[in-house]
Amino acid sequence: MALSSRIAFTVGIAFTAMGLVIGCFAARVSTFTCIRDQTEQQGICRLEQSTLFLPWNKKVVSFPLDDIQKAESVELGVDLYAVVLRSRSNAPNPSLYTSEYAENSHQLASQINSFLDNPKTNVLKMQEGGGFQETVILLGFCSFGLLLIWQSIEFWHHPDSNINLDSK
Repeated sequence: MALSSRIAFTVGIAFTAMGLVIGCFAARVSTFTCIRDQTEQQGICRLEQSTLFLPWNKKVVSFPLDDIQKAESVELGVDLYAVVLRSRSNAPNPSLYTSEYAENSHQLASQINSFLDNPKTNVLKMQEGGGFQETVILLGFCSFGLLLIWQSIEFWHHPDSNINLDSK
């Protein structure tokens, strides 16, 4: 295997691994749903969190709508904001959404609070992550990596196809 093929193979493995690791562990998908039953004046909320490439490995939390006091945007660190549900009880306050943009976080908290304040609204459903852009980026990483791996294997099996840059 020529040196350039080895480098391409190694870089291909790195890009593919990076895409898979990001997709399995970092690219989060969160769906928050609240349904209010008008006849009983009660409701239930459900938060589902998973990763883009492992959607079957979900973390699901359900709680009564009455337990939610409010939603608020909280600064977690430098340029990192989250929407947190404040509970009326001693239950943990789940985090719904994380973003680098305060405006997105404030807007989402405002939508949740509007739903909480308006008893005539029956359903609230929001999804964060798992969008088109994230999918394209992750598939791009994996595709580029697999292309480099395939190309290096082709050069390895057909060594006469390597271009000798030293010849004049």
